[in-house]
Amino acid sequence: MTGKSPVLDILLTTHNGQEFLEEQVRSIQVQTFEDWRLVVSDDASTDGSVELVKSLAEQDPRIELLPERGPFGSAKANFFHAMEHARAPYIALADQDDVWLPEKLERCLARLQAIEAGRGSETPALVFCDAAVVDRDLEIIAPSFSEHADLLVHDLRLQKLLINNVAAGCTMVFNRALLERALVPQAAETVFMHDWWLVLVAAATGVLEFLDEPLNLYRQHGDNEIGALRRNWRSHLITPLTGGLAIRRNQARLLLDHCGDQMRSEDRACVAEYAQMGSGGPVGSLTHLARSGAWGRPAERVGDAFGAVLLGFQEL
Repeated sequence: MTGKSPVLDILLTTHNGQEFLEEQVRSIQVQTFEDWRLVVSDDASTDGSVELVKSLAEQDPRIELLPERGPFGSAKANFFHAMEHARAPYIALADQDDVWLPEKLERCLARLQAIEAGRGSETPALVFCDAAVVDRDLEIIAPSFSEHADLLVHDLRLQKLLINNVAAGCTMVFNRALLERALVPQAAETVFMHDWWLVLVAAATGVLEFLDEPLNLYRQHGDNEIGALRRNWRSHLITPLTGGLAIRRNQARLLLDHCGDQMRSEDRACVAEYAQMGSGGPVGSLTHLARSGAWGRPAERVGDAFGAVLLGFQEL
C-alpha cells in the first residue's frame, strides 16, 4: 500500500493471547490478498500480548494497535469496540489463537464482491467459510467445523437463525453496509454474541452466504471463550431452559426495532412473534413461539416449548 486506504480491515481482539498470537498474525501476513489493515484491540492483557503487537507493528505498518479502552470483560464487547474503528469497505474478524490458510481472504472477498456486483454495495452482505477444528498443536480434530458443531449452514432462513448461530466470527468477511447496519448502541449489551448479531442482520436485510471451504484452522486449547462446541440433543434441550431463550428473544426484539422496515414481510412477521415470547403468560408465550415458526430440531422444539412456558411464568 502506498498511502491509500486499504480495501479490507481485519479486526483482531486479544486478551492474554501471547502464546498463539504471533502465529495468527504471521498467517495473516502471508495471505494471497495483501491490501489489508490489521486492527488490534486488546482487553487488559497482562501476559505480553500488547508488547508483542507493538513489536509486530514496528515491522509491518499495516498493523495498528488501538489505544487502550478496556477492560471490556468479554470478546463480544471487545469486538464491538474494534468494529467502531473499521474504515475499509470490507471487514474480517480474527481470533487471537487461530491460523488462517493463505487463500482465506482472497476466496471470501471474491465471493463477497460477486454478491455486490449483482446486488450493489449498499446491500448488507456477509460471507462465512468453513474451518478445520484443530488442537493446540494444529493437529486435526475435525475437518469441518460446521459438521462437527452440527450447524445448519445450508438452511439460512431467518426463522432458523433466530434459534442458533451458524457462523463463528473468525470465519466471516462482510461489507461496510452490513457494519453500519449492525452497529447500534444497544447491541453490545443485548445480543448473545457479536457474530450471531452480524448473521441475523445480514439475513434480515441483505445477503448471507456460506462458502463450503475450510479456510481457517480453528484452534481449541481449553481457554476458548466459546470454541467449537459439539452440539447434541442434550444441549438442544437444555439451552432454552437455562436462560438462552430470553437472550434469543431479546435479540429478536432488537432486530425488529432496528431492521424491521428492511425485512421481507414473512420474516418480519416471524421475528415479531418470536419477539413477543414471555408476554401473555405461559400460554401466550408458547403461542407466540408456535406462531413464529422458529422451530428447530426435535430436541430443540421440546426445549424451546418448555423455555417459552417458563419465560411466560417469569414475566407474569
